[in-house]
Amino acid sequence: MSSLKQTTMGAFVQPQQPTASTGATLARRALLFSIPVATALVIFRHPPDPATATDLGHHTGLYIWIHVGLLFMLPLLGILIWTLLRGIENRAATIARVLLPVALVFYAAFDSLVGIVAGLLAHEAMHMSGMVSVGAAALAERWMEIPMPLPVISTIGVVSWTVVLLAAAVAHRQVGSSWVVVAGLALAGPLFGFGHPFITGVIGMAGLLAATVALELGGRAQTTD
Repeated sequence: MSSLKQTTMGAFVQPQQPTASTGATLARRALLFSIPVATALVIFRHPPDPATATDLGHHTGLYIWIHVGLLFMLPLLGILIWTLLRGIENRAATIARVLLPVALVFYAAFDSLVGIVAGLLAHEAMHMSGMVSVGAAALAERWMEIPMPLPVISTIGVVSWTVVLLAAAVAHRQVGSSWVVVAGLALAGPLFGFGHPFITGVIGMAGLLAATVALELGGRAQTTD
């Protein structure tokens, strides 16, 4: 059977076939879209930040693995943000690029030191007995108070993450990106940065997903200062 198709003018043309570049674009978009979705799934069951190790109750295992998952997602989020800034060379984009490695390093450090270590200490305290259990519980409670220098690490990570996303939003605003892109990036900064547990973190990732989809499907503007 012939693959030619007749047009309204009577001529025959060869139907366009999907190209390799089209397939690569679809694969890249699927990967980019999956990053905020996967991050939201990781933190979906994140309990509210516990004031004490006792507040974790029997959720220590879940608490540990959520923060392990975040360690894998943070570099991917960094790649996504860097990709969203591709082609933009204004001052706000430069600020976002410079601070992005700082945000990832310090946010991941705080995630490990507080989320994973506190969960492990609370978990071990629950499964010990006698004076050893009392000592482990006391250590877990002390760690949950976030002793120095953890507040410094936390502040640098949270503030730099927030500034990165807000700067990215400003960069896109200056080149005329849609309000969905600008608002999505602006939401993802403080909502995920200051409170990645459910539900603020999930809303932040929804904003980042909306920005990514709007940018990928709506086209990119490129400009310099």
